[in-house]
Formats: sequence, C-alpha cells, structure tokens
Amino acid sequence: MKTIVSYFRYFKKELVFGPLFKLAEAIFELLVPLVMARIIDIGIAQKDLPYILRQGGVIVGFALVGIACSLTCQYFAARCSQGMGTELRRAVYHQINLFSAQQVSQFSSSSLITRLTNDVNQVQQAVAMLIRLAIRAPFLVLGSLTMAMVIDRTMALIFLAAIVVIALVLSVLMTCSSHFFKAVQRQLDRISQITQENLEGQRVIRAFSRQRLETQRFDEAAQASYQASMRVGWISGLFNPATQIVINLGIVALLYCGSFQVNSGALSQGNLVALVNYMTQMFLALVVLANLFVIFTKAAASAGRIEAILKTEPAITGGTAELSKDKDAVLEMDKVSFGYSEGESAIEQISFTIQPHQTVGLIGGTGCGKSCSFCRG
Repeated sequence: MKTIVSYFRYFKKELVFGPLFKLAEAIFELLVPLVMARIIDIGIAQKDLPYILRQGGVIVGFALVGIACSLTCQYFAARCSQGMGTELRRAVYHQINLFSAQQVSQFSSSSLITRLTNDVNQVQQAVAMLIRLAIRAPFLVLGSLTMAMVIDRTMALIFLAAIVVIALVLSVLMTCSSHFFKAVQRQLDRISQITQENLEGQRVIRAFSRQRLETQRFDEAAQASYQASMRVGWISGLFNPATQIVINLGIVALLYCGSFQVNSGALSQGNLVALVNYMTQMFLALVVLANLFVIFTKAAASAGRIEAILKTEPAITGGTAELSKDKDAVLEMDKVSFGYSEGESAIEQISFTIQPHQTVGLIGGTGCGKSCSFCRG
C-alpha cells in the first residue's frame, strides 16, 4: 500500500482542510440535541415562546453553518479523489507501456484493463469516503458517547455496550467478506478476457462454428461472477440489519432505564430526549462505518492489484535510441537479441543497417517470431 499512499503527496491541502471542515460539521451536529433539551426543559416547560424561537434560530444557524462546512468538504474530497485517480491511472498506463509482451501475457491484457479502470475507480471512491466520512463517523460515535457521559454517566453505559457489540459484529463480517472481494475482481478479469478474445477472434469463431460454445463459455464466466457477487452481497447485506438490531435494542434499554431516572427526578425529560438523539446519531454513524468497511475492503483488494503493476520492473531495459534530424539518416541495429520467454532466444546478436528508401524483408516459418523479433528489436 505504500506505493498507493505516496500519491497523497500531491493533495496535502485537500487531505488537511477537507476532514477539518467535516469535523466542524460534526461538532455542530452534536450541539443540536443539547439545544433541543434546553427547549424542552426551559421553553416548553415554562411556556416561553420567545425562548423557543430564539433556540430554534440557533438550531437553524447550526444547520446553515453545517451545510457550508459539508459543501466545502465535498469540494476538497472531489479534488483529491479525482486528482489522485487521474495520477494513478497515468502511472499505471505508463507502467503497462513499459512491459514486455511476456509481462503483458503474465498479467493478461483483460486483467490490465480491469485494473486500469475498475480497480482505480474503487480506490478513487475510497479516497473520497476517507475525506468525507472516515473522520466524521468515528468522531460522531465518540462524541455521542462523550455527550451521553456528560448528561448521565449511568445511561452512558448503554452507549458503551452498544458500541462494543457492534464493533464485534463488524469485525466478524469484515473478516468473512474480505477475501470474497478479491474473487469478484478475478471474475471480472475473466469476463473481460473472454470478451476480448471473442472480439478479436470473430472470424475464427465463425469459421469453425464455435458461436454456441463461446456463448456458453461467456455464460459460465458471467454466472461465476454472479455467484461471487451474490456471496459478497449476502455478507454485506448483514451489516445494516445487524447494527440496526443492536441500536434499536439500545434505544429500548435507554427509554426503559431513563423512565425510572425521570420519575425519580435524576434526569430531565429534555436530557432523555437528547440521549435518544445521541443514540440515533451514533446509530447512523455506525451504519456509515459499516458501509465504509465494505468500501475500504474492496479498495484494499483493488489497491493490491494496482500496486502489483506499479512494483513490477519492466523486463526490457538498457539500450539507447537516437533520433536524427538528418533526412539521410539510417536505421541501425547493433548486436540485438530477443527472446519471448526465458527459454531459447528468437534472435541473438543480430546487427543490420537499413538505408533510406531501402526495403528489408524478414524470412522465416510461421510462428518463428518474425513480427515480435522485429518490433521488439
């Protein structure tokens, strides 16, 4: 992951200011339940309409400032994610152009296309979510817990228990789903490969009447991709219901225990409503965290596939080429060798000179490597 992370250096400003504005939005969001509690305990209890209107104006002000902070964060997140995706695609495309034919075959051209498009998109989406939500969601969870402790430490134990249970559920589901995302990407590679082969070999397929077999082959690959995606979908679909069950049980426990506190006078009605609001905020933040786990797990699998390309050293190195502006310049090869694999070389230590307007022919049997030898040489 170090190679992917190194591209963040181009967007340091966005990485700093984007989360800061999102953090400011979260702070204003945490202050709203406290204002609501004052409206209930003071304004409604004393039937003070001017006080209710003033506090309502404060809530509206918090909302407007929060919207401005959110829009600013979205701007920085878009700049960073789109810019990093552009730089990453440029680097991967440049690296692929340096590969030898053997290295391209090793990865397969279909896999390289998938990594250059789908995998980069996954990383790009994860970067956007990192700036927009990766800091806000944990801050809301911890902030809700802190505000609950400020209101009533005994009731805050329910918040803490809910966080622990949800953390355990998320860790189990994320562990189960992580390797399935890699399988989905491999199936996409397979579909791209079959599609490319069918497009390039249309004449051969029609000549040997293999249309039905190729259709069946594509259907099998699509079905395998469908099954892999369904397995991921089933596991990912458990995130939200699991967190909702825990949080709803937490709200029930909060209302049950809070009713005794209210009856005894240890807790006001406004503070109980504030605690329910904080529990709801924590629930929404935990749902976001669950979705972030899915996005980051997929992005981690894609980032590993991209990094495999960036860390692969081109097999063809050395040699120099000089381009002359002289109209009478010649093309000269000096002691050139080429082999498609580590086995026997197709040509060894060959030297030739091509004069201007001269035609040179390569003679050899079919499949002996004439085209590859000339092009690579």
